[in-house]
Amino acid sequence: MELNWLLLAPNDNQSYIQHFNPAPHSANVTVQDGEPDFIYYLPPIPNEYYDAVMVSQEYIQNAPPEAYLHWLRVVKPNGKVYVQSNQIAPLEQAIMLANPVLSDLQPLGNHSFVMTKKSYSPTSQDYLLLHALQSEAKQEYGKALGLYQQAMAWYPNNWGIYQKLFLLYQRMGWTHLTEHISEQFYLCQQTPIAKILQAQLLLQNQDYPHGFKMREAALVDIPFNKRTQYPPEGDAILAKKWKRQSLKGKTFVIWNEFGLGNEIMFMQLAHFFKRYLGAAKLIVLADVANVELFQTHPDIDLVLDAATWQTTLPDFDYWEFPYGLLARFDKPFKEIPKRHPYFFIPETKRNIFENDFAESTRPRIGFAWRSSLKDAVRSITQITDLDKLIQNIPNVDWFCLQKDLSEEERAWLQQHHIPHFADRLHTFIDTASIMSHLDFVVSTDNAVIHLAGAMNIPAAVVLSSDAYDWRWGIVGKKHNLWYPSVLNIHAPHALATWQETLTLAAEVVREHIQIVR
Repeated sequence: MELNWLLLAPNDNQSYIQHFNPAPHSANVTVQDGEPDFIYYLPPIPNEYYDAVMVSQEYIQNAPPEAYLHWLRVVKPNGKVYVQSNQIAPLEQAIMLANPVLSDLQPLGNHSFVMTKKSYSPTSQDYLLLHALQSEAKQEYGKALGLYQQAMAWYPNNWGIYQKLFLLYQRMGWTHLTEHISEQFYLCQQTPIAKILQAQLLLQNQDYPHGFKMREAALVDIPFNKRTQYPPEGDAILAKKWKRQSLKGKTFVIWNEFGLGNEIMFMQLAHFFKRYLGAAKLIVLADVANVELFQTHPDIDLVLDAATWQTTLPDFDYWEFPYGLLARFDKPFKEIPKRHPYFFIPETKRNIFENDFAESTRPRIGFAWRSSLKDAVRSITQITDLDKLIQNIPNVDWFCLQKDLSEEERAWLQQHHIPHFADRLHTFIDTASIMSHLDFVVSTDNAVIHLAGAMNIPAAVVLSSDAYDWRWGIVGKKHNLWYPSVLNIHAPHALATWQETLTLAAEVVREHIQIVR
């Protein structure tokens, strides 16, 4: 059977084969060169593809330790990696990292070494990750770290491992390691989507200047219809995309981008663009569900339904997507002027729901538990899990803020004598009008919690153990950069259920409800 060998050498130089001289005459040798990051991580090459890999001195000199994991990754069990190096000392860190995968390391006597891969693999990466998470849950962090590193050694192109390591490093407060692991997260795949996800890890580290710039750079070749249902079209419109020109005396458009919660959150920047950058007129193209709400923002001059922009948008100077706004600045987010609250509900709207609260004499808490996508990371899918919240906060009046209720959810609310407004919630101005009567809001990560923050209502966002959403900042921290009134309630450990997290949330809410009433 013909053997497949890979030679990593600059300029497709096959003379290096003579240096190693390990390949049998029957071997089919592929010579590969390229940019260092490609050579170090070999992203397009599948696992266990080659019988051996030979690496020339030029690529060894600056190779990171992780490169050896990927060279070993692409060889079969019992396969070999031949390394051209004058001494073993520079390889020590790489050897330690790759130790779970190595069965042998030997000098060849011609200024090179050969690494032999073990003949077996662990049962599965899921098995290693599960045991790592179980160790985290027991606060056995050293053991968890070892298991993650073992998983990374065997499966270095699985970005899920890097995500888990990132979250562990955040919980431990090891910021310098989170920066390194976010880079590895991208390099193991080297695709546009991986770059976007790397940017979101930087954003979660609250490195906004680098994170937003990286995200926009990764999206440069992505069609606008992947960012919005109502993309800008036509040469005249596209030519007006903002490139950090002065906005003084100009008309500026913030273009619609996917996500109702995102729209609400980024409207916080309207104050900065209008009052400090000097935009003469600020126009927002919004989802129809947000239009009337956004019209209450003091710094926005005109709000239009994004679906109608081709017939309603007046002449303007520049436009930008919400995510692109902060990509133009190096100023730390904390130093950008803001106003809280930034939505103000008219009395006429507020009075519509006055009678719904007439008999409520105790602290009023509104709650929601699902995102519009109903995903398991941001949604509580078992309605009875909410018993842990409701039953552990006595002597308050609960009000349901969830829209589109199922029959099971309606029955649960009726059982607990909790009023809901699902049939009266048409747009977010309705939700905001109800929330203006509340003392506190508890919600999972959805548009409701963003609205609470935008209205400066005391609130708590409940985040699952799998949540690593950048908007809420560093895992384990109680506060986020966007909303001073919103507390972060992270899952207490890596395998925490919604019931455990809601029990913790109840404790936090009990402590704060006396303060805010």
